[in-house]
Amino acid sequence: MVTREILARRRHWLDTNPGGTVYGAIVVTASIAAISHHEDRAWVIALEAIASLVVFFLAHLHAAVVNHRFDEPTEPLGKVVKEAIAHELPMLEIAIVPVLIVAAASFRFVRTDLAVQVALFVGVFELFAIGLVRGRRKDASVLASIGMGLFYAASGGVLVGLKVAIH
Repeated sequence: MVTREILARRRHWLDTNPGGTVYGAIVVTASIAAISHHEDRAWVIALEAIASLVVFFLAHLHAAVVNHRFDEPTEPLGKVVKEAIAHELPMLEIAIVPVLIVAAASFRFVRTDLAVQVALFVGVFELFAIGLVRGRRKDASVLASIGMGLFYAASGGVLVGLKVAIH
């Protein structure tokens, strides 16, 4: 039952805002990777990754509201903000599992270095899964869908690497 609910929620993320979902996975994975290069306290890594993601989320939210207000200047601001939050929320939701994995090391359930490695794997795997789902939705063959998943994971991995190199 719980697995079905988790999968339904993941499907919602892809239906609502697949680009935001990909972006959130890349930002949280890159943040965890970059922060862990100079920080070994798991709670600090988790909090800084969340802070980074929230800043990007707010920037996306602001841009969405401004864009909508240009298109529909008379629409009530509250309605516009509510719709923008609902649309951009998958960017935050996709980060829950990687952040929780790192946070678990704060409670000594796992070593910080291992938690970081698992969180990075999960982040890249999420990108793979998004590509795989996209392929299947386009009625691509299983092999082509796997190829699309590998492309999403590889390109996301390159972007994560670039972010780490910049910081």
